[in-house]
Amino acid sequence: MFFGHIARRATIQAAVVPFKKAGTYCTVGAANYLHSTHRSPYSTSTTFASFEALNSHLRARYDTLQRAAGHPLGDPAKLLACNFTLDTLPHVAKLAPEKVAIRYVNSQNREAKELSYRSLYQQAMKIGSHFARTLKKNSPIALMLGQHPAFCSALLGLRAFGFPVVPLSTTLSPEDITYRFNELSIQGIITRPDQLAKLEPITKKLVGDNALVCGAPEFHPRWRSLDEILPSASTSLPPNMTTNKDRCLFHFTSGTTGRSKAATHNQDYPYVHLRTGTDWMDITTSDIVFNASDTGWGFFQWTFDGMLPAGATQILWDKVGTQYKPVEMLTLLQDEGVTVFAAAPTVLRSLASDLAFKDMRFPSLRRIVTVGEPIDPTVYNAWQAKGIALCNGYGQ
Repeated sequence: MFFGHIARRATIQAAVVPFKKAGTYCTVGAANYLHSTHRSPYSTSTTFASFEALNSHLRARYDTLQRAAGHPLGDPAKLLACNFTLDTLPHVAKLAPEKVAIRYVNSQNREAKELSYRSLYQQAMKIGSHFARTLKKNSPIALMLGQHPAFCSALLGLRAFGFPVVPLSTTLSPEDITYRFNELSIQGIITRPDQLAKLEPITKKLVGDNALVCGAPEFHPRWRSLDEILPSASTSLPPNMTTNKDRCLFHFTSGTTGRSKAATHNQDYPYVHLRTGTDWMDITTSDIVFNASDTGWGFFQWTFDGMLPAGATQILWDKVGTQYKPVEMLTLLQDEGVTVFAAAPTVLRSLASDLAFKDMRFPSLRRIVTVGEPIDPTVYNAWQAKGIALCNGYGQ
């Protein structure tokens, strides 16, 4: 089941990569040609004394990967062991095993459930190892889940095992979905019961073990239940490494001027969001983060990858199939004690325009981040008047 227990850049000459070869560790500067046949380069025995030490290590990894960027694909001198999930999640789970990683709020009945960092790590490894039984590394796998907690576990677990993730919005039509599956030769998917009808055209292309749905799909014989698979799945680490040349994410463009195109991100991409979290969002371990975007949009991954190394708490608010009401989101921000809020400018405008906004107070909320378009000065001033910093990344 999905619920259990509850800056400055570092610079180095040669970063130590936790990659074991013949009983020793290799440094990036001296031995960075890594073969795909090597065993996992990540060791869960590594211990960091604090989140500050972990983030210093991650910044050093980021600097090393940044120096390697721009070199041609296949250049052996710049093929580096690289996996953001395994560089962060096991260590956060050690530093704060019982801390709430995910707080999931159902918008229909306001019921809230929590997932600890230890449970998030275990579930991520189980999901990755399940797909590794039948699919080869670099096989694209789609996630069409909205703000369901399975999205976070699956995103981390699939990337750990070298499966490129294709986040899909729950607003896509059957034609949009079929186009994306054909374009990328998607080999697997995790979705939710209310999306199965739209996915009917593509299910016959998938092997049963690679078509998973949250909940019990008794009346959909081609689908297997993720909840039934998790208890017996392995929590072991991936058998082989990923590198900065392996694919990590495929995001589709909006298609404003033509057919949507797949934008490719490699395994070194999530490290960029170390700076998203620390420098732009100003995330700390005590923060409670909420991003109003559908998980099918890249903005959600920006903030999730940004908050993960700090061990902050992510609020998920499941709104699929319900009508958007600004006052409900305002109440969520207030009642859940959200400290960092991410949303599109159109959402911020609708919230500030709601009749309830004027009299509401948000004592915990200290920072809002947004992207995509300019913000009207009246909207900016409305949030600023409540003592909340608003940072727009439009055009950056």
